[in-house]
Amino acid sequence: MAIIAIALAAITGAPALIFGHVAIQQIKETGERGLLMARIATVLGYVWLVVWGIVLYSLLTDGR
Repeated sequence: MAIIAIALAAITGAPALIFGHVAIQQIKETGERGLLMARIATVLGYVWLVVWGIVLYSLLTDGR
C-alpha cells in the first residue's frame, strides 16, 4: 500500500492521501515496514491538494 501511495503522490493528490492513510493504518496493525514511505506519500498528497487549490483559486479569480 505504501508503494502505491508514493507512486500516486508523484502524480496526484487525493488518491495518494487515501492510500497513504490506509497504508499507515495497515502498517500500525501488522507491524510491516514502510511507515516513512506512507507518511511521505500522505504529506505529498496534502501538498498536491494545496497546490491544486491555489491553481483553482487563481483560475476562478483571475489571479486577483
